[in-house]
Amino acid sequence: MNAAVNKSLLHENEPLFLIQGIIAGGTAGVVVETALYPIDTIKTRLQAGALTGAITTPLDVIKTRLMVQGSANQYRGIFDCVQTTIREEGPPALLKGTQPRVLRIGIDGSIFFFFGVLKSTKRLLAERRPKPSL
Repeated sequence: MNAAVNKSLLHENEPLFLIQGIIAGGTAGVVVETALYPIDTIKTRLQAGALTGAITTPLDVIKTRLMVQGSANQYRGIFDCVQTTIREEGPPALLKGTQPRVLRIGIDGSIFFFFGVLKSTKRLLAERRPKPSL
């Protein structure tokens, strides 16, 4: 161990007792988790939202194509729409619009989380503010 660290862990040349080490380690863990938890929550929500957006994009592509065909009846149904799209444009056609959708979902999730935290923080601070005496 580094001499400076070793000296900080020793009190008057006595070893750090087990219980003190457990308390110090537990406290450090709580502080780190408390500080990093909001960041981890944002990351997880962005990943989940983005993944969902990427997975459901092909369904939205098919839905949109069926909706905009109008009375022309270009497709006979969902499966015909999928087969025709893949045959005429290739499988990547089902993923058209994935990047903007995933980006939008990520931004929406960030904004929603930010304003949720902001609202909660403002409420908490308002509750702690001393009431003015009249």
